[in-house]
Amino acid sequence: ERLPHPRDVLYRPAYQEAIEHIQELYAAAGFGRAVVGPVQFAEVDDGVHVVIPVDEGPRTHLFRLSIEGNELFTTAEVAELLDLEAGMPFSRGIFEAARKRLVDAYAERGYLFALVEGSIALSEDETRANLDIVIRERFPVRVGGIEIHGAERTRTSLIRYLILLEVGEAYRPSVARRTQERLMALGVFRRVAISIKDPELPERVKIVEDNVAEHKNQ
Repeated sequence: ERLPHPRDVLYRPAYQEAIEHIQELYAAAGFGRAVVGPVQFAEVDDGVHVVIPVDEGPRTHLFRLSIEGNELFTTAEVAELLDLEAGMPFSRGIFEAARKRLVDAYAERGYLFALVEGSIALSEDETRANLDIVIRERFPVRVGGIEIHGAERTRTSLIRYLILLEVGEAYRPSVARRTQERLMALGVFRRVAISIKDPELPERVKIVEDNVAEHKNQ
């Protein structure tokens, strides 16, 4: 039996995925109120005519940015990490991405529980946005000890030798990731996960847990 030509096949879920992607593109360009879809299908003589309606709404630009509460980083450094400047297209999604960059930067310096909050005020026509960012740096987190779980046949002394995190030093996510890569490179583990104990509980000193799962045929 002859397979249908791709142009004769209508896969409706693909259009919903396309609508979501278009919506994301509009939001990234500052059209936070853009409405895309629903998709409309109309049968014509040679197939199906597809229309995706778009109501762009107002385009918002960042008008003013204020930053307070920062001590670890200078205001200029915070602004650079946020990568936000007056006049650029702006949306809540753009702010959330910027906020994550700043939170990650604080975490890399050991400030795992730093809080970054933003208050967005839009003009009446929603074409201008004022953004006030308030930072609560809190405190750096240091490694208080390292626990290894799941190593039944692998020597814990070998695992400890490969761990790059050190007791008394700041906990840095990038160092934890590099440690995971080093342990995975041994070829004896199918999974390695390094994290702090009780991550929801803000504390100045944290126990680091190294959870490993060995290959069954080791």
